[in-house]
Amino acid sequence: MAIPVALRVDFKASQLRGLARKTKDGPQARRLLALAAIYDGATRTEAARIGGVGLQIIRDWVMRFNARGAAGLLDGKSPGQAVKNSLTVVRHDSRLVINGNSDRKDQPWQTWKRQFANVPTTSGSPMVNQRATRTSIG
Repeated sequence: MAIPVALRVDFKASQLRGLARKTKDGPQARRLLALAAIYDGATRTEAARIGGVGLQIIRDWVMRFNARGAAGLLDGKSPGQAVKNSLTVVRHDSRLVINGNSDRKDQPWQTWKRQFANVPTTSGSPMVNQRATRTSIG
């Protein structure tokens, strides 16, 4: 069996309970109370039961608490999905498409434009309004 990671020594159980009482974040309070139980001498299994998690999660909380204190027990915002195109590439591509200078002739709007550009209306002018085509791209 592995040796449990020790909690930092600059906190006491009473301090963690006080922080748990003051916080507005429910998950952080639950984590602080589970760690306070460990400071009081409870086993990691009992702390996991208090926190409603498994032993590995308790270990993760201890590691986060040791590294960053009580702030380490807050839920962080996830970074989200990475950007696939940089803003300059998107601007450059959209400028090419709007001006009609795109090298990519396989784009759907190009096909639609080629398909209907020469269809006359009753007045004899092309059916596709160039301004409407350009602004509907995006």
